[in-house]
Amino acid sequence: AASNGHVAAMFYIGTALSDGQDDNCLLWLSMAHNRGHLGACYEMSRYFARNKNFLDSLRCLIISADSGFDIAYITLFDISIITNMLKIQDLSSIETILDELLQVSNYSGARYFKGILSLLQEKRIEGKALLKSFMQTPKRQLRQNEVDDFYDNQIQMISNFIENLIQDIDTGIPLLNAINDRSNEANFANFE
Repeated sequence: AASNGHVAAMFYIGTALSDGQDDNCLLWLSMAHNRGHLGACYEMSRYFARNKNFLDSLRCLIISADSGFDIAYITLFDISIITNMLKIQDLSSIETILDELLQVSNYSGARYFKGILSLLQEKRIEGKALLKSFMQTPKRQLRQNEVDDFYDNQIQMISNFIENLIQDIDTGIPLLNAINDRSNEANFANFE
């Protein structure tokens, strides 16, 4: 069925192979993603993270979240994602990926990571500006007839998270401690 274009079959094959650590999972998951399956790119992100390829994991997670997969979106803000990002040796490769994703979308989660990266590089003004910009449009706007309480609650939760994070930074709390505390407080999703 997957070979004949059945998207759900592609996804199921991909996830079954990823559980067994088979790199062929990426073929099936990317095919499912390219045909519109929202969870496929998230599963690729999980697979890359399990295999310590944190750069591609970050890329796929942001793409999945930007595509509208709510679990990926809520995972963006978990401290484990920042911890994994810090394990990437080539800082310029992170910046390149984030810049590419920012060119594609005005509402990308890449703005959040770009802000955090700026703060980690001691660029406080730039980092806080990016976080505030992200807080203004933290997620793709839905059409008025599609907005529901779940969407509104997500926007409020992320806005509160960013606002509290900025306050913590302003009061001198170390960035990673603030992210960890606020992430745990919000109980964001993670790959586990």
